[in-house]
Amino acid sequence: MTVLIKTSKGVVIYLFGIHIVAIFTLWLIEIDVIFSSLLSMLICLSLFVYCRRYLGVMRHKRLTQLRLDKQNQCFLSFSDNSLKGPYSLKGSVIFNVALIIYLGSGKHFLSKPLFIPRDAVDDKAWRQLRVRLRDPDSWD
Repeated sequence: MTVLIKTSKGVVIYLFGIHIVAIFTLWLIEIDVIFSSLLSMLICLSLFVYCRRYLGVMRHKRLTQLRLDKQNQCFLSFSDNSLKGPYSLKGSVIFNVALIIYLGSGKHFLSKPLFIPRDAVDDKAWRQLRVRLRDPDSWD
């Protein structure tokens, strides 16, 4: 099964919205202007980090495809045509609006989390991925 992953508009709106609200709230409370400016810069830095992590902003490698094969191995394809894997399914958390997939490799003790929002994939792939992840027999 191959799942094409696009940039999620919902995540973009959420990230910008929550950071703008945080900056406005910071400026509405009465604290020192210098301290408020410093905290605003930290909030902007946080926005940059999250955009880089979840949206692929200013990165040469953005996740574009998730492949699950018959042997329950996952491969990740990136925008620079590189391929990482094989990973094994370690677990998942399924919400109505997003999936979090935990991938493990034999090299590392820790698992790699993969966040997939619903609007980043088409409906058919979303349903297939949810069905596949609900079956714990397909995990290692």
